[in-house]
Amino acid sequence: MFFRVYHRCLDVMAGVAALLIFLVMLGISADVAVRYLTGRPIVWMFDVSQYALLYIPCLGMAWLARERGHIAITTFIELASPRKVAVMRFLTTFAAGFTCLVIAFWGWQLLWDKYQSGSVAVQAIVVPEVLIYWVIPVGFSTTAFEFFRQLWGKPYQLKAESADKETQP
Repeated sequence: MFFRVYHRCLDVMAGVAALLIFLVMLGISADVAVRYLTGRPIVWMFDVSQYALLYIPCLGMAWLARERGHIAITTFIELASPRKVAVMRFLTTFAAGFTCLVIAFWGWQLLWDKYQSGSVAVQAIVVPEVLIYWVIPVGFSTTAFEFFRQLWGKPYQLKAESADKETQP
């Protein structure tokens, strides 16, 4: 039950990120058209697109990790034995999860600081900074959880023995 809700949450977060990409595209297009026709931009469009560019990766990266869609350099993987491939994949997944965990920890501290101070971002739109920065710890926490879930699920078991048996005559 927990994992069903968790996976649904990742799907919703990725869907919101995709929707934000579409809305930013429309918004920037409208801003360019309005600026061309009237000589004046849509004042708040820059701020909205700037915040969306923070939200998009933070909301989508855990889903992307689940789908194993991150960019990977496979030069060494293609040359290595199955056992070394399993070790390299384990280490890179662990390193990615640990890095996300460190950033999430920093993000939670930042969010708590912004909450306590009640600070606001004053640009064309005045927004409490908590509403801007909450996505950093949430995104990196779910991504760290996803990477460690993959390790716990043993997706990179060392299968060198069975691979070696298949290649022997």
